[in-house]
Amino acid sequence: MIFHQKKNKNNINIELAESHITYTIKDDSTNRTEKVPYENILNEKYEFYESNKAFKNNAIYTGVVGALFLAINIFYGSKLWAWIFILACPTFFYLYHRSKAAFTVIKTDGDINLFILQDKQHDEVVERIYKSRNSYLQDRYLSIDYANDPQKEMSKFAWLFELGVINGREFQVIREEIENSIA
Repeated sequence: MIFHQKKNKNNINIELAESHITYTIKDDSTNRTEKVPYENILNEKYEFYESNKAFKNNAIYTGVVGALFLAINIFYGSKLWAWIFILACPTFFYLYHRSKAAFTVIKTDGDINLFILQDKQHDEVVERIYKSRNSYLQDRYLSIDYANDPQKEMSKFAWLFELGVINGREFQVIREEIENSIA
């Protein structure tokens, strides 16, 4: 399954493969494609916001200059072009508002975190990432390897429990089975 997200100059492609996510992000400063193994995807998320602050600053500056020119026009009867600045002010505020982008950032163990645009498909993308990760981890790690060190097996299942791949009851059953195999 492939998801495409675009807002302003941010282009994000997320391809859910069998064992990993192929994640591509392109903007003014970045052009990266990474393969992120499902094992590296953590449950930790945070929100990130970006906007073009130059538009906001320009709106403030043009508003102040327009107000000054308008005051000079009124008091001195001159013909400074206050109206240009007064019209530019809301235009820059509109551009600033349009430049805002919100992301949910899914943290990973690797050097790249997954930025997911908060758009109309945001919830589906995040849900599919975690469903694909959990399904892969269940298929790959949910069986007990009795030849392996019991402590390592317990650590593996504690990790699966921490990620939410298995619930508390399942973890207890697996723990008891590992403890019974030792005895």
